[in-house]
This record gives sequence, structure tokens and C-alpha cells, in this order.
Amino acid sequence: MSSAHPSHPRPPGLASLSPEQKRVLESFQGNPLEQFTYLAGQLGDVVDLSHPEWQGYLLSHPEHIEWVHLQTGRLFDKGYSEPATQALLGNGLVTSERAFWLRQRRMIQPAFHRERIAGYGQVMAGYALRLLADWQEGQERDVHADMMRVTLEIILKTLFDTEVGEQSQAFGRAMDWALGGMAGMFSGASEAQSLFNQGVEEINRFTAQVIAERRQNPTDRGDLLSMLLAAQDEEGSGMSDAQLLDECKTLIMAGHETTSNTLSWAFYLLWKHPQAEARLHDELERVLGGRTPTLEDLEALEYTNLVIKETLRLLPAVWSVGRRAAQDTEIGGYFVPEGTDLQMSQWVVHHDPRWYEQPLEFRPERWAGGLEKRLPKYAYFPFGGGPRMCIGNNFALMEAPLILATIAQRYRLQVLEAPRLEPSITLRPKHGLKVRLEPR
Repeated sequence: MSSAHPSHPRPPGLASLSPEQKRVLESFQGNPLEQFTYLAGQLGDVVDLSHPEWQGYLLSHPEHIEWVHLQTGRLFDKGYSEPATQALLGNGLVTSERAFWLRQRRMIQPAFHRERIAGYGQVMAGYALRLLADWQEGQERDVHADMMRVTLEIILKTLFDTEVGEQSQAFGRAMDWALGGMAGMFSGASEAQSLFNQGVEEINRFTAQVIAERRQNPTDRGDLLSMLLAAQDEEGSGMSDAQLLDECKTLIMAGHETTSNTLSWAFYLLWKHPQAEARLHDELERVLGGRTPTLEDLEALEYTNLVIKETLRLLPAVWSVGRRAAQDTEIGGYFVPEGTDLQMSQWVVHHDPRWYEQPLEFRPERWAGGLEKRLPKYAYFPFGGGPRMCIGNNFALMEAPLILATIAQRYRLQVLEAPRLEPSITLRPKHGLKVRLEPR
């Protein structure tokens, strides 16, 4: 698949659309979820998205997506050039490339060994219980804000071993400014850049302060930062403060924003599908009997895990990933010039009827019969794949079901207003998720 020559054809693109198709596409202006889905459905598995100022393709077949992921670092780079993403994450694991990325990944990987993160299960359920102490029967709340809060408190505790109290609220506001500003910049909203800059500045200030304090007392406190401070490369060198800052910001994003979105979408989908919700409640009563879940309960909470898995399929927190061709190559019989940006959308692939029966339906039980083993490997890739797979995937797959189980056995969440999808750097519920609390 890698041999290429300019004589290979270019894939069909926007010029291939009929006038009627172009009108339909224009109706999706500002909604990349609908645009990508429509283009893939009309033009196929490789679509040329290029315009005069940019060259890019959309890939929608699992075989092509797998090959690009596995060849990342050789034929493809991450290729992050979006200034906002660079400003928010710096040169951390998500955005760094090649030798620098490999050095950082090898240094950080031990912090995410299963044995290390297994000790965080009690922290995750415990913080969910602390959240519920503020909840009352009949209360109306923005559960997305609550999930942002609890996942932020968990990542700050497990990353920094810090009980930040009021500071967590300030940090949470900064995250909202940064992510909301980024979404606003994508849609051309006024003052979005200023809001984004303010958020990034506050995130940098807080994170740098914590790192400086811990440099003064670098004992192992059982958190991820202790591991990062002690990590050394093959030459015995550790991370600079700038590297630590970027990696900590990246880990906060990976362990906070995506999981809070997944939990918010899970509560929304359970509300829309009472039978699934009832099945979840039955399992929680049978397995837990009212007690707080522990890490040891996760294996028995089969349906709880399937709810998270199906949520990540239907409303994936990361809705698209990208790579950039480091040299001329070929994909699916089409020429891919060096520098071409490749978009691979979990949203598109996870909704493809070739791989999923009734793909728009929320059916956690679809996974119970070994579906994932029968699928093409990259027909389901919520955490990416290949050497650049999300380093925190096991952390997230432990955290999300533990929080879901802790909350769902105590409350039903009655959604008051169907959320709008906001495809920013992650897939968020625009304006939050308003619910009314109903004790069980």
C-alpha cells in the first residue's frame, strides 16, 4: 500500500459532487460530523477534502485507518499544526513527534502500568461519592458540569496528589474558557480568542506552580507526578520543567475532558433508553447491593462496562483523529502526496452500517457476544491505535464504569433538554446537560 506515484489517481472530492449534493453539503455548514458522514456516504472510503489553502483526505475504511495508525512514526506523523491545540497542549504526548515523542512515551509509560493505576480505583469511587453529597432529590443540575468537576478532581488527585478545593473550581473554569474558546474560534465566535488565551494562561500558571512546589520535595507520593519527576531516559536524563508542564497538561486533558463527556453522554443515552437503564439498575443491585463499587467489582459489572463501550461507539468523546503524510504514499489505490493531512473519524466509522447493525441505535448488548473480535480491527477505535494509542485508555476504562455505577445505583437522571453536539477538540454537549435528580 505504500508504493506511490503521481500517476495514481486522486480520490473523488468536492468537485465530484453534483449540484444537489453540494447544496446538501452546504446545509451541514459548521457541522463536521454531518459533513464527514455525508461525504463518506456519497464519495466512498477515501475522499479528497482539499481546497486551495490546504490538502487533506478523509479515510473511512478500517483497513486504511489501521495501516495509517501502524505506520505512524515512519510514513505518517501526527502533524499537529493547529495553533490552538499547540497552545493548549504544548509539545506533550498528543502533539509531539518521532524521537522526542518516543523518549517521552518510554518515560511516562511506567506511570500507567495496570498495577500502578489499580490503586486509584478507590479514589475514583470516593470522589464520585463526594459529588453525590451535594445532590438532593428533585434538584435540577448540569450533570456535564458535575462530571467535569469530579473527573477533574480525580485527575488532579491521581496526577498531583492534591486536594485543591476552591482551586479545582478555578482550574475547571480555566478549562471551560480554553475549550469553549477553542470551539468558538472554530465557529468564528467573537472574543473566543481572548477567552481561550485567558484559559490557557491560567492552566499554565496552576500547573507550573504545582510542578515547582513538587520539585522542592520530590518524594514518591503515589501519584503520577511522582513517577514523572523520577523518570529518566536511557541516558539518565529526566524531564525539564517545560516538558513536565506539557505532559501534565496533556494528561489532565486526556483524564478529564474525554471521560466527563463519555459519562455525560452515557447518562443521556440511558435516559433515552429506559430498558437499557433498567438492565443497568438490575445489575447494580445484584452485584453491589447498595455498596460503593470497587475495582474488584468491575469484572462482574459486565453490562455497566458495555454501556460505556457502546457510549464510546455512538457518541465518541474523540470524534476524529489526524495524521500527516511524511512522504508520498498510496492509500486504497489513490495517490497521497507528502504533507497531506488525513482525517479518520470515529464518528463516521462507528456509525457505518457495514460494521454495525442498526448503527444509530444505543444497544450495549451488541457487544456481549464477542462482536469486537468479529469486527475489522479499526471499526472501533475510541482511543486511537498503533504506537500512538492513548496512554490513559486503561485509566479511563476503569474510571468511567466506577463513576457510572456509583451514581446510577443512587439516582436516575431525568434529562430536561436534549443536548446539542459540539464537536470541538472533543465531542461535548453544547451548553451542558440539564437533568432533574430522581433518587432510586
